Amino acid sequence: MTSGISLAEQETVINFYRTDDRMSIYTSDQTMITKLMKLLKKSEQNEEAGYILVREEKMNGRVVAIEVSAPKHLMSLRMPKKKRELTDEERQELAERMRRARNHGNE
Repeated sequence: MTSGISLAEQETVINFYRTDDRMSIYTSDQTMITKLMKLLKKSEQNEEAGYILVREEKMNGRVVAIEVSAPKHLMSLRMPKKKRELTDEERQELAERMRRARNHGNE
């Protein structure tokens, strides 16, 4: 519990209304805070990204939660990638192709 909030209590909530073009992301999850802070920093250099820090919550001087506003179209829900099953022959062919590609770059 380095953030001051136990892992079991850390959460992320994404909220938006159907008619709005922005979403609100509230998180006390340290991994998500780090990701969002990086996006906020990049957004400073690229205004089209549109991430805006709404508020920070601190405990003993450390950020333990943030709320960010972002364009709703940036949210993405996906299916997991299907794991590719390779035969031994296919695996060998791919390995040989990679060897040729690496060697070609060294010429």
